[in-house]
Amino acid sequence: MGRFDHLASARLTYDRLCADDADDVLAVYGDPETWRHLPEERYASRDRALALVARSDRTWEKAGLGSWALRAAVDLDDVPAGTFLGTVGMTWMDLRDGLAAWNLGYRLAPASWGRGVATEAAQTALDAADALGSADPVTARAMTNNPASIRVLDRAGLTLAWRGATPTADGSPHPEPLTLPPTVGRERVVYSDRALSPALLDAVIALG
Repeated sequence: MGRFDHLASARLTYDRLCADDADDVLAVYGDPETWRHLPEERYASRDRALALVARSDRTWEKAGLGSWALRAAVDLDDVPAGTFLGTVGMTWMDLRDGLAAWNLGYRLAPASWGRGVATEAAQTALDAADALGSADPVTARAMTNNPASIRVLDRAGLTLAWRGATPTADGSPHPEPLTLPPTVGRERVVYSDRALSPALLDAVIALG
C-alpha cells in the first residue's frame, strides 16, 4: 500500500481510486451539470469510468500519486458523512522531449458545490505532491467559461501561467468531428505552482 493511498482533511477522506468506484464515478462524470462548460465530454458508459481508474492506476504506479475517491468525512449540511463526492487527482504527465509535470484535476457532484469542498480537496492534493518531494511542477488547466474551477485554483495558491486559445491545424476554432482535444480552439487557462519554462508551458498548452 502506498504512502498516499489514504488521506484525510478537515471534512473529507481520500482513498486511492479503484474499480469498485466506477459506478460512483459514472454518476458524477455522467451528470450533465458537471460538464456544463464542455458538454460533449460527459461520460456515457461505465467503461469510460473504468478507463479513468486505469489511467489513475498507471500514474500511481509510475510516479506515486494519482486520483482519489473523495467522500464526506462529516455531514455537510444535507450531505451525509460517507457520501461519494467525486474525484481529485494529481496525475503525472510524461510530456514531449523529456519534459514532465503534474496535473491537478477535480470533478465533484453538484450536491457538494458551494461548500469549499473543491478547494479543500485541491489543497490536500497539492500538499501530497509537496510531501512526495517531486521536482516536477504542478499544473492545472481550466476553461474560462468555468469560473468556479478557476476560483479553486486561485484559492489553492496556484498562479496563472497562460490564458488563451490554441488554433486547430487548419485554423478553424473547433474541429468537427472531434479529432483533437475538445478544448482546442476554446479559451482556457493554465495555472502552475512555479514559473514554467517556455518549452514546458507550450507542452502543457498543447494538451488542450
